[in-house]
Amino acid sequence: MFVKQSQTRFKVRYAETDAMGIAHHSNYVIWLEMGRVDFMTSLGLPYREVEKRGVLLVVSGVAVKYRRPAFFDDELLLTTRVGLLKSRLIRFEYAIERASDQSLIAEGSTEHIATDFEKRAIPVPQYLRDLLE
Repeated sequence: MFVKQSQTRFKVRYAETDAMGIAHHSNYVIWLEMGRVDFMTSLGLPYREVEKRGVLLVVSGVAVKYRRPAFFDDELLLTTRVGLLKSRLIRFEYAIERASDQSLIAEGSTEHIATDFEKRAIPVPQYLRDLLE
């Protein structure tokens, strides 16, 4: 069972909104990455360190379900956790809430295949499995 999670607070920037003043859907993938990087750092193993150890976590899938709009200057709370850990795959799961009223803005997931620098799939290293489980 996975219980580790991290939270990232941020504000919707003006440049992230469309003509209607709503956060553009393309920004959500960037926000998920921000949460994932913060999650790894919170565990004491920054992404950069994983890569220094010869492992790349290549994105193999992204899903976002938009629930409510986010607007310029909204403060958002992004919760990140591991949802699935297989021999060569890690799925991170995310929830984005508006901080002011805790309304769910979006839910999402990203799947990552562990590879070496030649982009060949490899098993998720034991040190990483131990940290994520």
